[in-house]
Amino acid sequence: MRELHCMCGNYVVADNDEELVYQVLEHAREVHPEMDLTEEQAREMVTAGASDREDASDTKDTPY
Repeated sequence: MRELHCMCGNYVVADNDEELVYQVLEHAREVHPEMDLTEEQAREMVTAGASDREDASDTKDTPY
């Protein structure tokens, strides 16, 4: 599992980086529409900030 911690405090979680890109885009559209995030920007965010998920039972997950 991979995760990206969002500036809003939520974690976006996915099985791999490719899926994480799309989950980040979904999260941005739902929670931060003013960002108008592009796929390229989401990829850069994942490349720069994603990490392996240590605890799959963490309750701070964003369901995106």
